[in-house]
Amino acid sequence: MTYCCGGLSDIGNFRENNEDSIFYAQKAVDGVPVCFGAVCDGVGGLRDGEVASRIISNRLGKWFGSVSGYSGDFSLLTGSLLREINRINTIIIERTQIEDIQTGSTVAAVLTAGEYYMALNVGDSRIYRVSRKVSQISVDDVITDGEGHTKLSRCVGRDDNIYVNTVTGTVRPGDGFVLCSDGFYKHIADRRLKSAVKGVKSEKDCRKKIAAMTAYVKKKGERDNISAVIIKCTGRDGSSK
Repeated sequence: MTYCCGGLSDIGNFRENNEDSIFYAQKAVDGVPVCFGAVCDGVGGLRDGEVASRIISNRLGKWFGSVSGYSGDFSLLTGSLLREINRINTIIIERTQIEDIQTGSTVAAVLTAGEYYMALNVGDSRIYRVSRKVSQISVDDVITDGEGHTKLSRCVGRDDNIYVNTVTGTVRPGDGFVLCSDGFYKHIADRRLKSAVKGVKSEKDCRKKIAAMTAYVKKKGERDNISAVIIKCTGRDGSSK
């Protein structure tokens, strides 16, 4: 399989700082194409939400950079990633105690290796799989009160024991994933997600599509930061589709 990926994070029209953070990269590991992307959204109700989102994206980037061997057993690679998420959770909690800061962040990430993928999330940043149809494959970790208001029920950096939602499967040429913060997805319909993935063949294409959707979201009056990453399986054995 061959892949492309790309992403953007935008402060939006109203916020004074960007509490979102993203990471994406791809490389060959023992001849197998491996692609990874993540979107992190600092919890707005916490004073220092951007601290956690930066820690997560930076450490996940270092984790991906350290991946140097692939035996063909995808579960070993995903297990390593999940352990890293738990380590990051501990690091953030320890930092809040040492520095007296209030921070936490969502995370939504997709890892692919050859034909296999794993999607994971904590919080309400989303992952959509775009194939013949558009499907949300992440879980919104939110609770709703009696008046219909929702609030985050889980994030990275708040609880010692963290539960990570995961889903695994296989990828076909033409399939794609859109990872995004809530500032992005609240105004984006499935047809726009499908259009965004269709035809992309490079990082530049991914970024161009996200930029167009970000501009659309800003025109809709979204008040939050806006971030997204696209991962696309462009073909098999060097062919594109």
